[in-house]
Amino acid sequence: MAARRTSRGVQRDGSVEVAIIDAVGRLLADRSIEDTAVSDILDEAGVSRATFYFYFQSKHAVVAALFERILDDVYGEFERNWLEVDAVAGDAVDSLYTALRAVYRVFLAHGPVLRTVARAYPEQPELAGSFEHMMDRLIAGATAKIVADRATGVAPAGHDAGELATTLVWMNERCFYVNSLQPDRGWASSDAMIRSLADIWASAIYRPA
Repeated sequence: MAARRTSRGVQRDGSVEVAIIDAVGRLLADRSIEDTAVSDILDEAGVSRATFYFYFQSKHAVVAALFERILDDVYGEFERNWLEVDAVAGDAVDSLYTALRAVYRVFLAHGPVLRTVARAYPEQPELAGSFEHMMDRLIAGATAKIVADRATGVAPAGHDAGELATTLVWMNERCFYVNSLQPDRGWASSDAMIRSLADIWASAIYRPA
């Protein structure tokens, strides 16, 4: 990655920034952000305190940067497996199951980071913006998909598309969060949870009462 200059003419090396972000990702695999000191990040990334604060204002700012990177993976799976797929009402459950399973796999792969943000964002403005960006992006995508499928007649008219998408996306977020912590809490398996969610999505969008 090429170095770039700030408005003050100071050269920023993207590889150093990435090293700090990656270091936080490794640390969060076995500890919370609350139990992670900036000094831990310095040791893991092999950078000085001055270098760290040149790139980030706080440890939460690093988590936010890492989260934004993961968001692209989350949305990419959602987009490839449902948003961009031509809907067929009879196959709705299967296509939604495929999409939600793909998203959940990303969630599991980056579980410590995603759970950190989901848990801490109400009290950390640096994380709130990233978390809200993720939810808003998923909701906007789902809303557009519902509107498009209604326009082509695949999905019948029903509840306000934006409100429906908001409800469904938030439902997923909470279920994914809880299941990643306690897989046996009310579900026979993670797969059973995903199938239940897919059926709820399909019923709400393609088979409304």
